[in-house]
Amino acid sequence: MSTLLFLNMGLAETILMIFIWLIVMCYPIIGVFCVLDIIRSSKDQNNKVLWAMIVLLIPVVGAFTYLAVGRGKTTLKV
Repeated sequence: MSTLLFLNMGLAETILMIFIWLIVMCYPIIGVFCVLDIIRSSKDQNNKVLWAMIVLLIPVVGAFTYLAVGRGKTTLKV
């Protein structure tokens, strides 16, 4: 059972295909979240436009870069 019969792929290829499929399916949700977060942020207009262009023009890398770097430090209010 090390290959999928209908795709003739091994286990590693199958795992890679599932991982890529998850990224492709989840990106629209992450992209919309990033753009809405950019719009609602208190950044100046130039930074908002720049981050929105990065997120929209460099799809996966742009969104994850914004989440890691662009949002800045957030604190939880309890």
